[in-house]
Amino acid sequence: MAMTDERARAATAGAEMGEEMGEEMGEEPGDGPTDAAAAAAEPAIGRLLELTVTDLALIERLRLELAPGLNVFTGETGAGKSLLIDALGLAVGARADS
Repeated sequence: MAMTDERARAATAGAEMGEEMGEEMGEEPGDGPTDAAAAAAEPAIGRLLELTVTDLALIERLRLELAPGLNVFTGETGAGKSLLIDALGLAVGARADS
């Protein structure tokens, strides 16, 4: 129980610090979301929602839905992490090797 109270105080202190920094930058209190739930509820401009890959090297077909926030690709050597990064590059206009 003490750990939960400690985390709650840390979260409150972090939110207050964020509000103070916003005030220093000329923002009024309440101008932006103060918690992760409110931030996730607002639509993110330019956020990648999904990556679909077909016939790229060893990938025959893949549909990858990305979550809001940070997405991390992990896996063993040869699992295809770099292929996903290459597919993302192609999606934003990189040139493909023949």
